[in-house]
Amino acid sequence: MSYLRKRMIFKFKFLIFISILIFCQSSNIRASQASTITGEIYGNITDLITSIPLIDAEVALSSGGKTQITATDVNGNYEFKNLAAGEYLITVDFPNYYTATQNVIVNSGIRTISDFAITKKRVNLTGIVTDSDTKNPVEGVMVTVIDGEKTYSQTTDSFGKYVISDLFVGDYIVEFALENYYREGSVSLSITEDEIVRDFVITRQKGEMTGKIINNIDKSALVSVIVVLSDGINNYTTATDANGIFTISDVYSGYYDMTVSLPGFEDKKFTDLLIQSENILVQDFELKKLEITYRDIEIESSKGVLRGRVKDPSGNNLSDAKIEIFNDDEHYTLNTDSNGDYIVENINEGKYTIIASKTNYSQIEIYDLYLLRGSFVAQDFVLEAISGTIFGKVTDMNAGTPIGFASITITNDDNTITTLADANGDYSMDFVPQGNYTVIASADDYNDSFAYDVIVFKGEYTRVDIALTRISDEILIDENIEMQSPIMLRSGIMPIIVPETPTPENDSVLQPNIESVDLDENVIKGTGTPGDTIEIIFSDGTLLETTVLEDGTWSITVPHLDVGDVIVIRAINSEGVSANVNVSIIDSLPSTGEYVDYYWINFTMCFMILLSILYFLIVTRKMTK
Repeated sequence: MSYLRKRMIFKFKFLIFISILIFCQSSNIRASQASTITGEIYGNITDLITSIPLIDAEVALSSGGKTQITATDVNGNYEFKNLAAGEYLITVDFPNYYTATQNVIVNSGIRTISDFAITKKRVNLTGIVTDSDTKNPVEGVMVTVIDGEKTYSQTTDSFGKYVISDLFVGDYIVEFALENYYREGSVSLSITEDEIVRDFVITRQKGEMTGKIINNIDKSALVSVIVVLSDGINNYTTATDANGIFTISDVYSGYYDMTVSLPGFEDKKFTDLLIQSENILVQDFELKKLEITYRDIEIESSKGVLRGRVKDPSGNNLSDAKIEIFNDDEHYTLNTDSNGDYIVENINEGKYTIIASKTNYSQIEIYDLYLLRGSFVAQDFVLEAISGTIFGKVTDMNAGTPIGFASITITNDDNTITTLADANGDYSMDFVPQGNYTVIASADDYNDSFAYDVIVFKGEYTRVDIALTRISDEILIDENIEMQSPIMLRSGIMPIIVPETPTPENDSVLQPNIESVDLDENVIKGTGTPGDTIEIIFSDGTLLETTVLEDGTWSITVPHLDVGDVIVIRAINSEGVSANVNVSIIDSLPSTGEYVDYYWINFTMCFMILLSILYFLIVTRKMTK
């Protein structure tokens, strides 16, 4: 082999070596460049209601068991840089706010934005307002919660209960008031994330009533006149003194009816007498003497007659009241008639004890009543009812929701009383005779529930809340629902995701997570809760929908999808509760590292190889000549 030919072969081999070296170097540069391309996540944290940026909110980024934590700046912004491609979970925490999360997929060379508008925690403030003296619930009290310039008000119900819902966690001023009651003043209250139960006690204002009662004929003072004040709940009883004067002190402010009675005189009634705080109401009047004839009563000269009437504090006549008249020698027993009257004729002269009583009413005893021969003595009685009130609420044991129009029955050996709860499950029974009862609650589709040994005391309120269990719960399944077949996911340009943080009402909704957006095939794919409906809404109003498959994936083909499009993706669960994600389609971003132009590297490499081949052909041709 000639020297020239060997030299040509060496040069050719050398060129081939240089070309291979350039190719390998190009591959190393490409691999190195690929390894330096990373993604980023950034965003802004604000209050959902006020849109105010939240400073120092904790933002945690988790993936593969590792977590990075940062905090928002003075503008509510946060940022994570140099992130490897993959799926990440963002968790946002801020004091007194609900925690928000969002799954985000990071692709190399792409900045993904994930803004959060989070909701401040809400709680309920509830309690019962009672009277400081009677300890009974007070209806109609206006409870007001003040938060700066905002106020929230609720009036207590017939059980003295109030509920102010959806208060943000924070500090408040609480005030409450009711006509004829003293205001306790403002109360500072710090509301935490748990339900706050705050009971209040208010004091009713008091006044005084006094007056003088005289005979209408001779204007003389009348002694031992019974004076009864009643507002339907509170009763006050007194009698005139030797000067015909009566005084009732510490009377709760409000409107009252007054009944005045004295045997041998006509009863006198007054209505709507206003007694005000720290004021004295003066009421003077005359009683008209009865003109009684006894033509129908024949008595022996050595005996007398005892008569009278039995009433309640409101002046209503009480029939079937039991009257007992006795001393060591005689004993008489009878009941009042339909008018509340009784009369005993031909009673021997002497000193007697009289007892007036009625079932579920108080008993009054009068001692040393002297009956003279040939006399007519009148003795009236006022008996107070011995009763209380049972009230409460009927609810579903599992759901905790009220059961409207449930039937409530209270029973013992002597009484059975039935009522219905209202639409909110609340019920109340007034004028329940004092005693021990069994309370029974029943409703359609529920098992009956019993409360035993419920004791009702005179003038007191007894609360009995009852929870019922449903007989059966039926689950209806629509067999006509067609499930879509799973489709293999295809990678593409990832979207910018701006999640709408769920409020407490839609915490159960899994937000629609976006996994890929394919601009070539116009397909969007993601994950969600199986069975949820996924809706995609375009800015022009176009709406498309699909269903999350059993494996938790979904995909949908859209008519058009371009860089710059803004769409809304909404997940709706079986209860109709929804959560949205706003999506903007952006193009790939440049690498954060040094930029390398692969086109010119490849072009140079190919040019050198072609040049080497051309040189080889030329040399070979010369050698053959």
